[in-house]
Amino acid sequence: GLRVHAWVNVNLVSDAEPPAARNHLVYTHPEWLMVPRPIAADLEQMNPRNPEYLRRLSEYAKSRSDRVEGVFLSPMHKGAVEHTAKVIGDIASRYAVDGLHLDYIRFPNDEFDYSTETLQAFRSTILSKASGAERREYSQRARGRPLFYTEMFPQQWQEFRRARLTGLLMRIRSTVKARRPRAVLSAAVFPDATDAATRRFQDWAGWLKSGLLDAICPMAYTTDHAVFRTQIASVEQL
Repeated sequence: GLRVHAWVNVNLVSDAEPPAARNHLVYTHPEWLMVPRPIAADLEQMNPRNPEYLRRLSEYAKSRSDRVEGVFLSPMHKGAVEHTAKVIGDIASRYAVDGLHLDYIRFPNDEFDYSTETLQAFRSTILSKASGAERREYSQRARGRPLFYTEMFPQQWQEFRRARLTGLLMRIRSTVKARRPRAVLSAAVFPDATDAATRRFQDWAGWLKSGLLDAICPMAYTTDHAVFRTQIASVEQL
């Protein structure tokens, strides 16, 4: 009667201290890593293959270990999404698991992802909906300001990141269900649905409603019984 669910760290790929193995993707694909806003302008000027790039990300995580668990893979990059889906698909194909449990399918906080490719993708999204006059105005105002579009369109910037994370989950679900249709797909989520969606871009309430997840595990990590009951009750109401 024992059932096995494979636990997968989705976006968290390394502790703040980079791994020793040189074939780890933090070395092979540093351009796929999430970048925090405070150092985005500096890293935008740097080749991700430069060892200093990873060192800066590592040092940032170390200095904020109370709220940034380590180095994160970005769901904004097509290559990263394909890599994650391939790894999870391999698990579903090779092992008779009853389910897959997704942990860290989120951003560390809303200060991420300001990587160069992501900023360029968001810029393209905004400009595709702008008039010719607006495109000329924005392009002029954005000179020397890599974060201009995220500052000019904060709501769209939030929605953009949330949509990309949902896109990653959609890719994972289709991969899993194609290989193991009966497998339960679950995720660890922040219990406050609003905080999860606006600060972690983890729209788990929407994911459940749309059928992208079969179950959730609220991270109600507290020794306060009243807080625990409140957190669980808020989840049950959705």
